Amino acid sequence: MDPSILVSVQDPGSFEYGILFARTLPLVREGRLQVVIQVCAPLIAYGLKGTVHAILAHEFLHYLELIHRASGAITSDETSGNIRDSVYADGTRVLEPGAVFSDRTLVSHITKRFPAGFRDARLEAKTITNWIDAGLPRTGVDLGGNTAVLPAGGLAGLRLETGLAERLKIMAEKSSRMRGRMARAASGI
Repeated sequence: MDPSILVSVQDPGSFEYGILFARTLPLVREGRLQVVIQVCAPLIAYGLKGTVHAILAHEFLHYLELIHRASGAITSDETSGNIRDSVYADGTRVLEPGAVFSDRTLVSHITKRFPAGFRDARLEAKTITNWIDAGLPRTGVDLGGNTAVLPAGGLAGLRLETGLAERLKIMAEKSSRMRGRMARAASGI
């Protein structure tokens, strides 16, 4: 847990910022890929149980996506210069929750709270009032710096267990089918 709040700033002269309650970070240590989920203190201090579960599940989806991408040697994401595009890209870089989780309540929490980026007005208000305005520690994150870059050297020896590789492939295919159905439903086909 990080004893600060991560705040992404769109532009140094702008008052618009985004609060990152958690993020997934790939690291290479001793030649091995490790994935760390960084959770910020205000999430634990002020988040309701359903919100905490939804955020952690969303970050787990990022973890699965990183492992899936690493096994296919895709090594980086596109970057964005503004918060709106960054939020949209975040939602498109994960597997569909229904393709991974069977708990309908959890899937509902994730899809309701992350339709176009995480929004929890209560948590955000408490964080701003009780943390940011109170002058408690915060760390600025450049939007371009909040992307996953998988170092090729750390991927060279990456081998997934056969069962995990197969399971990830099944989840990715199911996720793709779900996105296709959602796109057809949205277009009225």
